[in-house]
Amino acid sequence: MTVLRTTTIPVPFLLAIILIFISAITATQDPPTFFDASENRQHPFSSTDNGRRPVIGPSALPSLRNDRAGGRCLSERLVVSEKLGLEIMVESGASIFVDENRNLVHAARDFGLTFEEDDDDSRLLDAHLGGSIIVNATKSEAEAASAMQVSIWNGTHTLFMVDLDGGWRSKFRGRLADAAAAKMSQVYSPGHRSYKSVDKLVDGLGLREETRVRMSEYVERMGINKRWADEVLEGVTRVNYGRDLSEVHVLAALAGFVKGPTYSVREGNQRIYEEFLGRSKARTYFNSTVTSIHPSSLPLADGYQITYTDTSTGQSTNSTSAYDTIVLALPPTASGLSAISLPMNSTPIPATPYHQVHVTFVLGKLNLTTFPNRPVQVLTTKSVKFIQSVSLVYDFGYQLADYGVGLYKVFSTVSLTYDGPWMRQLFSRVDKVWRRQWFAYPVMRPEQRNEKGFFGPLTVHEMRIREGKERKARVHYLNGMERMMSTMETATVASRNLVRVLVDEVLGEDGIKVGIARD
Repeated sequence: MTVLRTTTIPVPFLLAIILIFISAITATQDPPTFFDASENRQHPFSSTDNGRRPVIGPSALPSLRNDRAGGRCLSERLVVSEKLGLEIMVESGASIFVDENRNLVHAARDFGLTFEEDDDDSRLLDAHLGGSIIVNATKSEAEAASAMQVSIWNGTHTLFMVDLDGGWRSKFRGRLADAAAAKMSQVYSPGHRSYKSVDKLVDGLGLREETRVRMSEYVERMGINKRWADEVLEGVTRVNYGRDLSEVHVLAALAGFVKGPTYSVREGNQRIYEEFLGRSKARTYFNSTVTSIHPSSLPLADGYQITYTDTSTGQSTNSTSAYDTIVLALPPTASGLSAISLPMNSTPIPATPYHQVHVTFVLGKLNLTTFPNRPVQVLTTKSVKFIQSVSLVYDFGYQLADYGVGLYKVFSTVSLTYDGPWMRQLFSRVDKVWRRQWFAYPVMRPEQRNEKGFFGPLTVHEMRIREGKERKARVHYLNGMERMMSTMETATVASRNLVRVLVDEVLGEDGIKVGIARD
């Protein structure tokens, strides 16, 4: 009798195993140094060298559209100065995670990666912002704001923020954000059961209302100071999800105010996913785009076959094996899921518009006419149409012997040209520019009441296979949870759930009777 103990394996480690194929939307970049797959650990869902058949499918066959693991989590080194040998690791997407992101934290620790406490993006607000916003500040007020190094820009002048008593931040976070985080944390409890749809998960966590209501409506309903909401809270949602308060649901807006320190991985957050894949010992096909999933035409091999195309040669190939389980772990965009031909009679996956993010790294100096307090973090109001945030990644003034020179990260809705008007307004000097763009996350609009299929199905297709009357092959869709919350952590939550569902499908829902120990 084979006993599989899921509690002995780090949950995120299962992520790479069960994904039969993956397609990612990422920026074009030079191939990074890839992971070392020499780790001598055997996962029960993978094949062994001596031919023992894994529990699920003949083998794990991840197929990735690009030449790296990580998808929208993109880590890379930028060369700041070749002469001085200065370079820095940056995160274009999926920049940070927090203590509440337990799967990521545990995975990084299990993999021996190094944490760095991080002030990136809107999380800097947690340390600095309070209830008072002073427009057209006096000199003394500007000096106080300068010490906090955080500003909100409305396109014409800076709104300096002075933290007097914690004010609205504490009220907002304590009453609302922490309450939503507590509901979400139920997914980590030992007794939390697998779910067969995101709808059931949302209802089980008590978060249905938070996904149905616009944040602008919620602000008014909860009596939150409108000016604070417009000039601070909205600045956070513009960074996190690229939208104003009237365009995002409550849960997405609250995500930016979860308490606690923030972290990144010194070696790059992408390393977490490289480790997932490397330790799985899965046979991985890079630079491959899956174009079709169809019932197997192989003799004596039931299940699904896939057709994939080598992106470097354009050659299409049918898989030489059939699979009991296919996992679609990719966004439903024009270059993602919607480009794949699914089996007939598949359950439709709802069209989901994704927000295109433009990230520009700039080595240079801030324009002190625009930002006289030289902030390390700039958020914007809705009156700024194209710029969402500017943040200092690293101050290179000392290394380059040039005061004020830093590496800045700019989020925008359009591509910023080297000497264009927006760049000139933000920076007085531009030495180097690096650009990345991709479809980062869904447009986090609220679910309409009585709207059917908002999150999409977990099981897209199923069919009986001849090997046994009770056996079925299935195609699963992993990304429905992104419309609820789109983060690195929620991807691992969805994956952990799917592991449980797969065990139930293969061995029965009461799997412990046949030797399965669940956590």
